[in-house]
Amino acid sequence: MAEPERLPEPEPRGQLVPPPRKPPTAIGLLEPGQGRSSEGPPIPRRLSRMAVVSRYMMGAFLVVGGAGLASVSVVGVFAGGAAMIAGARVIGRTIARAA
Repeated sequence: MAEPERLPEPEPRGQLVPPPRKPPTAIGLLEPGQGRSSEGPPIPRRLSRMAVVSRYMMGAFLVVGGAGLASVSVVGVFAGGAAMIAGARVIGRTIARAA
C-alpha cells in the first residue's frame, strides 16, 4: 500500500515574528564626547559641480578684468597684474581640488 502524501503543516495564527535586525554600524558605537582624532590630514570636502563652475568663472573674470585694468594706466599694471595672479590661483586651486 502506498503511503499517503504528506501535507505541509499550517502556520500558526497570531502575532508575526519580526525579521532579525541588522547588526549596529560603527556610527552608533562612538562614545559621547569623543570626536574624530586630529591625527592625519582632515577629510577634504567635495565641491559641487556648480561650485567648480562658479570658481572657474570667477578666476576667468579676474584674469580678463586684470588684463583690461593693466592696459589702462601705469598704476593699473600693478593692480591688474595682482588681479590676474589672483585669478590664476583661483583656477589652479579649483583644478587641484577637483582632481
